[in-house]
Parts: sequence; structure tokens; C-alpha cells
Amino acid sequence: LVPAGEFLMGTAEDYYTGCSAYTSWHPSPDKYAVFPSEKPQHKVRITKPFFLWVGVNEPRKNLSRIIESWRTYKDDFDLVLVGSAGLDQVKSEQGIKKLGGVGMTELAALYAGATGLVFPSLYEGFGLPILEAFQYGCPVITSNISGMAEVAADAAFLVDPSDVDSIRQGIDDLTQQRDTAAACLVKLGSRRLRQRGVSIAVSY
Repeated sequence: LVPAGEFLMGTAEDYYTGCSAYTSWHPSPDKYAVFPSEKPQHKVRITKPFFLWVGVNEPRKNLSRIIESWRTYKDDFDLVLVGSAGLDQVKSEQGIKKLGGVGMTELAALYAGATGLVFPSLYEGFGLPILEAFQYGCPVITSNISGMAEVAADAAFLVDPSDVDSIRQGIDDLTQQRDTAAACLVKLGSRRLRQRGVSIAVSY
């Protein structure tokens, strides 16, 4: 059994009590990354700065709280939803852009162009979109629990996924700091967060 990360390895140990040998494997995004060479061609027009969410819409992905948190900022930012399933269940409203499934080149361009990835799931064994965002220099807001906290380390804005106010505060912190060039703590500026994020992505 080869879990991707320490959190998933611990979960596997709890579940497979008869097993005694485990190896933690960390995939390296730089081996399969697709870097954008042109502007993405969307079926849905995106004209404003935007936050990005990537996944399959199911309860543990916490999309309802993400949308509720984003509404505070909808005058300034769109919310772009990317996923191959479940987005038809999301109620249409101004500012929400449902792209559905996209190719790797377009996804890479979305990460590179987003103000930030908003990914505060209620549970993730690993959380690959976090590393994908790091790979393309996209700041991340994610959960302070499970595999997400392990993957993000100190290179993301960590929030309580069960608390809309906490998610909203993460968005506020990111938007307030996105143009800061401070080189001390990661959370003092999104540029520093991006630099740290890329280094973590390469180490996995």
C-alpha cells in the first residue's frame, strides 16, 4: 500500500489494521506539469479577476460555504468553478462561472490567471489541486485539517472549513495581501506565498 502523504498513510494504518508495511509516496508535479502558452479559450466569458475552485461537486467539497463566503466579494471577483460532475446542481447567479471539465492546458491557464484557489474541503486525503495551484503560482486558501494542512504547510491561508466567517477571512487576507512584496513570513504577502508554494510543489 502506497499512500500519498503522511495523513493518508495514517488513515490507511487505521483502516488496514492487518498491514504493517507502508511507504509514503509524494508525486512530483514538475514531471507532468503543463505550462500555459496562450490565453485560455473559455465557453464562458471571464472579464473580472476571479477565484478558482476545482473538483467534483459533492458534500465534502464544501461548495455551498465557498459560494456563501465569496458573495461578500462578488462585486470585485467572479467565482470560476471547474469540474467534470455536479456543477449542474449549483444554482446559477451573476458572477459564478461554471466551466465544467476543461483540458490540462486550459486548467493550467486558469490557475495561472486566478487571484487564488479556494479549496476549503471538509475532507481530503491529499488535495492535488493545492499542488497544482502551487505549480502555477496561484495562492491557495484551504482547510486547516486532514491532508490539506499537510500538503499546504505554511504556504497557504488555512481556514476552518466548517465556518463561513473563517473562509471569508481567508479570502479577505488573500485579497488584502496579494500585491505585497514582503519577504518575511509567507502569509504577509501572496507573492511570498507563491514562491514558497512552488518550492513545496517541487519537493512532493
